[in-house]
Amino acid sequence: MTSDGSAVSIVNSRGERLDNDAARAELANRLGFDPPLDSLRYWIQGVPEPGHPAQETLDAQQRLAALQQDGWQIQYTDYMSVRGEWLPSKLTLQRQGVRLRVVVDGWNS
Repeated sequence: MTSDGSAVSIVNSRGERLDNDAARAELANRLGFDPPLDSLRYWIQGVPEPGHPAQETLDAQQRLAALQQDGWQIQYTDYMSVRGEWLPSKLTLQRQGVRLRVVVDGWNS
């Protein structure tokens, strides 16, 4: 899966490339829920999506520890240092019986 914030594309197990609406529909069908792709690009960087109300909880290092936005609860459980900045490496998203764990192995520029 790749996304630039406005467009989404995936390559499925059959090697077919699906773009935008077809990619979103395939993900929702496979996962059993509609993933928050637009917001996820912000949340995975440890910031709330701009323009959407959010409740933030910071840790002792002033990093995001928890976030509530658009009906999702996000818990940040680990960070890694990347070129002198702390970026999330483990987070859990929860909403209406859905729980999604994200683990970032590494950050590229």
